Amino acid sequence: LSFAFPLPTPCGTTLAVAPITEKYKIPHITGSAESPLIWKQKFKYTFGTIPAVNQIAPASIKTLAKDVKPAPKTVAIVGIDDAFSKFAAQAFKDAAEQAGLKVVKYEIVPEGVDYTPTITAVKAANPDVLAIGSHEKAAMEMIKAAKELGFSPKAIVQHYGMTTPDFLKGLGKDAEFIFGSSVWTAALKHRGDDPFGTPAKYAEVFQKKYGTPPDYTEAASTAAGLAFEAALKQIGAAPPLDQKEKDNLVAALEKLNIKTFYGPIKFATEGDFYHDNVGLASIALQIQGGKIVEVGPGALKVVNPKYPMPAWTKR
Repeated sequence: LSFAFPLPTPCGTTLAVAPITEKYKIPHITGSAESPLIWKQKFKYTFGTIPAVNQIAPASIKTLAKDVKPAPKTVAIVGIDDAFSKFAAQAFKDAAEQAGLKVVKYEIVPEGVDYTPTITAVKAANPDVLAIGSHEKAAMEMIKAAKELGFSPKAIVQHYGMTTPDFLKGLGKDAEFIFGSSVWTAALKHRGDDPFGTPAKYAEVFQKKYGTPPDYTEAASTAAGLAFEAALKQIGAAPPLDQKEKDNLVAALEKLNIKTFYGPIKFATEGDFYHDNVGLASIALQIQGGKIVEVGPGALKVVNPKYPMPAWTKR
């Protein structure tokens, strides 16, 4: 457990696994599940190091609403119908309405279909911003459809996928100017008590081991291992655990408050985010010059956001 890179358990997997770990009373920390459905069910034995999507996704919308001039006025939102993506779309909608943007189209569509009709309808609505709640594959297909249809909004926002190597590789130069959100990047200044110590050192180790830069879900999965290690040290136990030790481990996780290369890890013990990590700030990102940079909101900005994005024909 100590310094491994645990495999992530995404939303659908976590929602399937949680009732089983609950039945057999096995502590579990997911490092890549963002669906609010998980935390609202208040599973005793399930914890998560990534905040829920409705805490992460709004950062890019907030940045566009407050940190660019002139600010966009309208947004169209498309989400995929799965346990994660439709909540990302809803988070975009809520953030847009709170920021005073008019939502001119909101649609949840099945995964794996031809997205051309959807993007055609979005183009007809002529929004300043297109926000896509999906994983990388569907987002890439929608962005390719937008280019083919000559649809050039002033900004495209995506969650989750734009931080992954597959997104940059799959879209190439067409990934330029895409906005997204995260809770971790290698440029952050966290200092932890773990062997990595800083985001930059973790990114260096990860790159050397796997040949690709880490995104926030991979960092969060490693942080899950660190959380387990810290809690096990607190109870003075090592696997395999008997049931009393497992319950002691849950109690220790509920009291956990540690600093890591990933940032603080502190699990909520009440409310809609029960057992989710609530100590991280959401960061707006944008792809500029083939790299992912921090563009807001507010004081979290490292470089200025580029807005509006140039039309496809003018790049």
